[in-house]
Order: sequence, then structure tokens, then C-alpha cells
Amino acid sequence: MLGICFLITFQLVLYAVFGLVGFLLLRHSTFVKSLHLNDYLAKIDPQYLWISLILALLSLFL
Repeated sequence: MLGICFLITFQLVLYAVFGLVGFLLLRHSTFVKSLHLNDYLAKIDPQYLWISLILALLSLFL
């Protein structure tokens, strides 16, 4: 069980690191700016984000 907990923690840390690196490297990209992601992401409901987060964590634990 301890090994499984370490694997889950390792996956979450990797997701955070890759997300941060991707954000830092791509935030000034002209391609990303041409997608207008800010307009798209602003329309996402916070309840949807919470449900997605809970489902992602649940799938990791299962």
C-alpha cells in the first residue's frame, strides 16, 4: 500500500511539474495566443473543474 501511495504521489508531482514547465515555455508562444484559450477557459464553470478534479483523483486511487 505504501508503494501505491508513492506512485500516486509521484504521478501528481509529475503532472504538476510538466504543467508548470509547459505553462512557462508556452505562455509567450504565438501559436498558443492564436488559440484564444483565455476566452475559452473563462467560460468553464468552477463546479465542472471540481468534478473533474475529484474524478481524476478517484481514478488515481482506484
